[in-house]
Amino acid sequence: MNFAFVTLDVFTRQKFTGNQLAIVLVPVATRSLLTEEQRQKIATEFNYFETVFLHEVGQDDEIADYDIFTVHARIPFAGHPTIGAAIYVSHYAQDRYPQVKTLHALASHIPLSYDAANSIASVAIPHVAHDVRIHRKRLVHPLSSANPNGEPTVPLVSIVKGITSSSCM
Repeated sequence: MNFAFVTLDVFTRQKFTGNQLAIVLVPVATRSLLTEEQRQKIATEFNYFETVFLHEVGQDDEIADYDIFTVHARIPFAGHPTIGAAIYVSHYAQDRYPQVKTLHALASHIPLSYDAANSIASVAIPHVAHDVRIHRKRLVHPLSSANPNGEPTVPLVSIVKGITSSSCM
């Protein structure tokens, strides 16, 4: 299988600055043939923070599916890949995605808007405060040995379904 792709510099108007993003275009005919393992290998080959697999849509479709992969795993959501996908479908490939007003990632449906006069895409970030989960398990604070009076552990928090992180201060 061969796939077309584009690379974008997100959050900038200047080439070779901003956040790099690869967008792999997935035709309808090959969508079910492209495995998660193959997507992972492609993302690893690009070696960007994230690679988007953007699925082709019909002329009347208002929702475009996309998958986000890091070099290590598929993730349910990330900001710059979502903004990059929104810019791509609204500006660079508007003829192929003429009715798309929503992106669909693993985490959620994400409404988008595009200001053509200023070439700016906006998306509604999928977060709901009541979905925040603080896990029972805690991690050893990385600076606990340097600061014995400080908090010895830090909580694990999920603010987006499927993504768990910790914050150390």
